[in-house]
Amino acid sequence: MNKKYIKVLAVLFVLNIIVYSGFGILHFSNKKDASIDKSIYISETKLDDVSYLYIDDGKYPVEMELQDGTWVNAQDSSVLLNQTAVKNATDSFLNITGTRSVSTEEDLSTYGLDDPAYKITVGDSKGNKVTYLIGDFNENISKYYVCEEGSSEVYTIYEYVGENLTKSPASYITAFDFDEVSRDDVKTLSYLSADKSFTLTQSKKDEENPLGSNSDWTIEGLSFADSYKVSNLYSTIEKIGSENCAGLLANENTALTEPVTGTYKFDFGDKSFAVSMGSAQEDGGAYFTFDTSPLVFYGDSDTVKALTNYVDPYNFVSQSICSIDKSNVSSLEVKYGSNTYLFEFGENGYSLNGAAVDSEDFESFYSKLIGLGSTSHSTEAESVAQTEESLVVTFNTTSEKYPVFTATYIPYDDNYYSASDGTVSGRLVNKRSVESVITLLKEVIN
Repeated sequence: MNKKYIKVLAVLFVLNIIVYSGFGILHFSNKKDASIDKSIYISETKLDDVSYLYIDDGKYPVEMELQDGTWVNAQDSSVLLNQTAVKNATDSFLNITGTRSVSTEEDLSTYGLDDPAYKITVGDSKGNKVTYLIGDFNENISKYYVCEEGSSEVYTIYEYVGENLTKSPASYITAFDFDEVSRDDVKTLSYLSADKSFTLTQSKKDEENPLGSNSDWTIEGLSFADSYKVSNLYSTIEKIGSENCAGLLANENTALTEPVTGTYKFDFGDKSFAVSMGSAQEDGGAYFTFDTSPLVFYGDSDTVKALTNYVDPYNFVSQSICSIDKSNVSSLEVKYGSNTYLFEFGENGYSLNGAAVDSEDFESFYSKLIGLGSTSHSTEAESVAQTEESLVVTFNTTSEKYPVFTATYIPYDDNYYSASDGTVSGRLVNKRSVESVITLLKEVIN
C-alpha cells in the first residue's frame, strides 16, 4: 500500500470523526433544547388552580365559583351548573399559553381584540385573577389571537385551544343534576298532553319470560316497553337540559314556550324533574322549560322530530311481535287458510303432524317468523276481522309461567298486515315480510 493511499484513508478517517462528532453535539443540543419548557405564557401571573371563572360572550355572561368542591353559579344559585363540563374545562383555562408572540405595532382592532367576542376571567384559591381577551380566528394559520386585558402583547393559540375557550357560557349550565342520576335510576316516566297521557314503570326484569323483546319497563295497561327507546328518550332530554341552555329566563319568555305541546316527567324516587316542550319555531326547533330551572332551553329541529316518536305509548312497544328463541319452544301451531299445522320440536329435529321435515327449511321459516316487526300502530287496524289469508301462530313454550304465546297477522290494506301479540292489536307489519314467511311455510309443508 503506497503512502499516498494511506494519507487519503487517514484524511477520510479524521473527517468521519468530525462529522459524527458534529451529529452527536447537534443531537445533544436538540435534546437539551427539547427539555427546556418553551411554553409562552400569555400572562405573567401564574395561577395554582382554578376556583373562579367568569365567561362573557356578549350574550349571556356566567360567573362560576368553586365552593366546597362544587361549582356554583355566583349570579344565581338556583341556576345549576354542569359539574362535569366545568371540571373538564378548568385545565384549558389554567395558565393559558400561546404558540408565538405577534408584533403589536398595529392597533388591537387588527386582531379583533379591541372589542373581543370573548372575555374570560380565571381565578385561583389564593385570590389571583387573570382576564384574557379572545379575538379573531385567522383561517390562514388556523389560530386565534389572544391577549391579557390591559396588555399590548398579542399571542396566537391553537385552534382546538381557542374552541375550548370560546364555548358558550350557557353550555356550562344544566337544568338538572344529571351527574347524580342515570336512566337506570328512573322509576317512572310519564307523558301528559292535551289529548293523551300514559306512564311507563321500571321494575325487575322477568327472567322467566321467553320473549326476546322482554325488558324491565312496562307500559301502563299495555305491555312491555322497549328499554332502548326509553334510554333514547332519556338521552335526548338529558342533552337538551345539559348542553342547550338558551340563556333566557322562563318567566320572561313565555311566548317561546307556550302553548306547551307536551310534558315528560322522570321520577327517580327521591328526586324528579319535568320538562315541557313549547310550540315549534320557524326553524323547526322548540324551546323547553324544566321545573328544576328558571331558564329556557332549546332543542333543534332534529331533536324535536326525535321526540315525536315518544308522544304515543304504542311507540314504546318493542318492534318485535313475538320473538322467542326456538330453544324455549316445545311445539308450534300454525293456522293458514283452512289448514292447521302442528310442528313438534325434538332432539333430532322437527316434525309436522308426526312426520319429519327438512330442518334447514324449517329453521329458515322460523327465523323469518320471529323476525317480523311492526313499523307503527293504527287504532283502526285493531278491529280488522280475520280472513282465510290470516296467519295465526301459537308458540307452546317450555315455561310453566308463560306456556303459550299467540301472534296473529291479518291482511289490512295494500301495504300492511295488522298484527296482534295477544296484548297489543293494530300493529302494522310490512305486507311483503309476512308474505315471505307464508312462502317459506309452504316450502316446509310441501
